[in-house]
Formats: sequence, structure tokens, C-alpha cells
Amino acid sequence: MKPDAFYVQSPARRARVLRSLIFSAKESIIMQMYLFAARGELRTLQPVEGPPWAELVADWLIERKAQRPDLKILVLLDSQTIADAKRTTGKQFPLTRHRLEDAGIVVLTASLRRTVFKPSLFHSLHKAWEGNGVRREKDDWATLQHNWQTAHNVEDHRKNIVIDSGRAGIVFSHNLIDQARFWQENTFLLRNQLARDLYGIALVAGRDALGLPVRFSENDLSLLPWLERQALSHAEEATTPLEGDAGSPGTMVERQRILDGGPEIRRAILDEMDRVAHGEIRVASAYYSDMETLARLSDVSRNVRVRILIDSCNALALPNVLHYLLKNTVNILCIHFCRKFPQLELRIFPSVRREMMHMKAISFSEGPCLIAGQANFTPNSFSGAWLETSVRLSQSRIVKQFDAHFDQLWERSDRVIPYVEMTFFQSIRTRTHEFVFLFMVRVAGWLGFRY
Repeated sequence: MKPDAFYVQSPARRARVLRSLIFSAKESIIMQMYLFAARGELRTLQPVEGPPWAELVADWLIERKAQRPDLKILVLLDSQTIADAKRTTGKQFPLTRHRLEDAGIVVLTASLRRTVFKPSLFHSLHKAWEGNGVRREKDDWATLQHNWQTAHNVEDHRKNIVIDSGRAGIVFSHNLIDQARFWQENTFLLRNQLARDLYGIALVAGRDALGLPVRFSENDLSLLPWLERQALSHAEEATTPLEGDAGSPGTMVERQRILDGGPEIRRAILDEMDRVAHGEIRVASAYYSDMETLARLSDVSRNVRVRILIDSCNALALPNVLHYLLKNTVNILCIHFCRKFPQLELRIFPSVRREMMHMKAISFSEGPCLIAGQANFTPNSFSGAWLETSVRLSQSRIVKQFDAHFDQLWERSDRVIPYVEMTFFQSIRTRTHEFVFLFMVRVAGWLGFRY
């Protein structure tokens, strides 16, 4: 029997796997993608020169739909992927999402009903979630939801694709935007029960999206009875033991599973930290600000080597002011904590426009175990404010592949110097700089913006 999961490391192989999955689909493709936008199609990220990655993937989907008109293709996008070209940076028509729709592919804005958020000072801004039974146009709804999610910092941050009732699937950390083509990412090709579980998540997301108060087209609504039938069939299948899936608690089958949502991902990570007694823990997270897991790693580091890799955020093509603020605030909680506790080894990957360390993963050499997917180590990802998917794997082959990938990036990264190794004047300068931006981060957190 073939393995349930494969680790895909290089950008070239990631592209081949994604294309192969799209063109091998015979019945259905469901894609959940946080950002699916070509140059200038986002509200904040600036267009960059480089290969037209989003257009290329859209072309693959359109070509496959033309080859198999009966193929069900559903693309679910977070409303950060703008639906109104006038609100984008480039203001170019048609947008990628509209190109897909024109080819007969169903494109929906993902529902955020399942997110968890704490009301902020901006809670009253959202006055029209489903007010008075009014049904809005699809693009208008995407704008409304975008405004609401920006105020509350909630997202459907998932990046998954699954085909043919769970015949195969991919869990990414990868957005389909042009500048991300060559970023360092998690990519896992899944089969068997893992892919079937991913399919169940996608079905729920599709039904939620079609439940929004939107005036859907006939093509959109034609998916609803199909989704209902698939959901019923999937539920029946889940109660029937499948060949090769049986196993007693604690077996490899039991320990390899899809983690649906931030709270479940965090529990799995903390459980592994409680279990580990020796060996090494490697953490890669583009953004790290979750103090609970960081404090636990500090405790564990008395007996276990802990290495943490974050990103400098130089790769993000933002307007100058936003770029400056992000670069100085996004990982400052993690940096400040690790400077105080030098037993935590911290390095920063020096990202550039064409390469970012965008992985979100933690590996335990004892076990072994790898938990990876879309969830950054941040309060929003782990609380459920952002919808996330991760996969927990216990195949030593995959853990070793990730560890080797991590080690390559670690050697290219800059060490964060602890306070105890600084001179007096270095310490004063660093602490003053961090005090200013830590204060900004804490004020933003008080207002409800946590990242």
C-alpha cells in the first residue's frame, strides 16, 4: 500500500504536483484558497515583476474545465481576495476570479460563520451580516465581508485542494499569488483517509459558502444538491471501515490525521510538547506571536534542543509605511522573549521579494512527529479567529525530509543575539527600540487586532 502522505519541498515540484492533481481529476475539484490573485489584484500587496503564477494556475483550471465540462470545480476564496476591480491595486479587468467564472467554474466567497473572534472597539461596524433577509450580489457581499473581517481580524486562511471525493489532496501553506511562486512552503500530497477527511472539510466549507445571503447564479446553485449528496455519501462512508484504514489506538493510522481548526492544532502541538522528553524540536513559522506555546517551548528546552525559525517579512510587497510597521512589529513578541531566554535558539530568515520562509510547522525528533499546514504560531490562528487546516504525520521519512529542509534554511538565516551577549550600549539601544514597538503591538491587541 502506498504511503498516505508525501512531503513536497521545491517550488518546481510543488507546481508539478498541483498541475498533476488538477489534470488527473475526473469527477470534482474543490479548492480552498486564501489568496488567488494575479498582479495588482489585492488591496494591499503591490504588484511585483515575475512569473504570472496565479494566471498560470487559473489557466490550468480553465483548460481542465474545457476538457471535461461535466467536471465539478469549486473555488472558495477568502474575501481578502477582492471581487471589485476598482478596489484593487491594479484596477484591471477581468480579475482572476472572474476569468474562472466566465469559464464555467464556480467561485464563491468563503463563509466566516465558523470563525471565533473577540468583539473589539469596531464590533458595531458590522451591521449587515444577514440583515432583514436582504440578498446581495456576489461581488458586493465579498466587499461587505472584507470590511467586516478587516475590522475583526478574522480570515478563512485555508489553502487546500482535493479531488474526486478524496482520492487525493494537497494541504499547502502556499497562496496562489505571483510573488509566492518561489517561496519556501509546506506542501503535503495526501491520499487514503487523510485525503477523504480533507474532502469532508471542503464539503462543509462549500455548503457554508452557498448559505450566505447572496444572489447566486444558476451555475452556482447547481452545486448545492451535488454537495448535499456528496456530504451524505461521505458521512455514510465515514461509518464504514475501509480497507487499510483499520488500526488500534496509538498505531500510525491513528496518529496521522487532519487537524481542522486552530484550537485543535494548538492542542495537538501542546500534547506533543508534554510528551517529549529528549531529542530536538524544530519550529518554522513566518509569524510567531503566540506566547503560550513559546513559554511551553522555553520550559521544554531544559531537556530538549529547541530551534525556532521566523521570517523577516522583507518579501511582502507592501506600501512603504505598512512595510516598515510590519517589519518592526510582526515578530517582535517572539524576538523579545527569545532574547531573554537564550536556551531558545532563534533565527530570522532574510527574505527577499522572490523568496520568503512561509512555512508553518513543528517537528519532534522523538516520536517522530510533524504538525504542519497553514496555521502560523499566532493567537488568531490558534484561537479559531482564522480558519486553518494542518496535518499531523508520524512517518519518519516525512519528518526527516522536513528537518532537512528546515536545516537548509536555518544555515541561511541570521541568529538573534540574546541580551546577555550584548554590550551595555547594544542592550540599551535594542531594548529601547523594542519597547516602542512592543507598546504599539500591545495597544493594537487591546483594540482587538492581534497577529
